[in-house]
Amino acid sequence: MEGEGLLEVKRGASGGIVVLPQERSDVEVRAMAKTRQSELEQLYEYRQIIEAEAARLAAQRHTKAHLEKMRMSADIMKKIIVEERYSGAGLHEFMAADTTFHLTIAEAAHNDYLFKAVEQIWAARFLPVGTIFRSLERK
Repeated sequence: MEGEGLLEVKRGASGGIVVLPQERSDVEVRAMAKTRQSELEQLYEYRQIIEAEAARLAAQRHTKAHLEKMRMSADIMKKIIVEERYSGAGLHEFMAADTTFHLTIAEAAHNDYLFKAVEQIWAARFLPVGTIFRSLERK
C-alpha cells in the first residue's frame, strides 16, 4: 500500500502508520466497502490471533517506558472522546494514538515478527476506515 501511495509507514519511537489523503466519490467509497468487507472480516480474525499473543507477551516483557507510552496514547484517545471531536483533526489524532497504543503493545512483546505482523494489520485496517470517514466528513 505504501507503493501505491496510500500509506506512509514511519518507523521508530515516533513512528506509526499514516493514511495519505485520497479523494474518492461516495459511489467509489461504497463500492470499495462492499468489496473489502470479506477482507476486513479476515483481517479482524487475523488481528485477534496476532494481537492476543502480542498482548500476552507484552504483559510479561514490557518496560515502564512501554506502559507510559500506552498511557499517553490512551489519555489522548480519552480526551478526544470526552471532547466529542470525532471528525477532522480529532479523528486523525485518535487514529494516530490508537495505532501508537497497539504498536507499543507489539513492541513490548519484544518479538520482531509479531511487531511486523501487527504493523501490517494496522496498515491494512486503516486504509478502508480512513477512506470511509473522509467521505463522511465531506457531507
